[in-house]
Amino acid sequence: MVLFIEFLLRKFCSIRKISCEDYKAPNGHTVNASRKSFANYIQSAIYNDILKEKWIESIVENINHCTAFLVFITPHIIDSEFVNKEINYALSKKKPFYSVYLKDTKLPDKLHFQIAGIQSMKKYTMTDGEFYDKIKVVLSSVLVEKN
Repeated sequence: MVLFIEFLLRKFCSIRKISCEDYKAPNGHTVNASRKSFANYIQSAIYNDILKEKWIESIVENINHCTAFLVFITPHIIDSEFVNKEINYALSKKKPFYSVYLKDTKLPDKLHFQIAGIQSMKKYTMTDGEFYDKIKVVLSSVLVEKN
């Protein structure tokens, strides 16, 4: 088994044109650069090919079964491929949709267009008490309608 892994490692280095020279890690240990790259490659493959698929299935299942879709808007979601997909999917499923702006955020035109006219709250302009009172009213009306 070790020889096979070593073969894969060397093949990986050859394809990626990576030097197999050792280097000193920040913790002082000597690490074979190709092994580190190979480990990162394997970790990435596991994440992208296995875990990501289960994560996507979980998101889809939860949106399908949710009573209402609530998205929290911050500048960090603008570049998130998944948040945009979740929003699109929830809208396509005609889920009651609410957005809560946690920070003042300028949305890209496409995203702004998609959620224009949908009820939203700017939490950053409210006290916590005001926000909780308003969100309870908004969500309770949706939850009562579904029950």
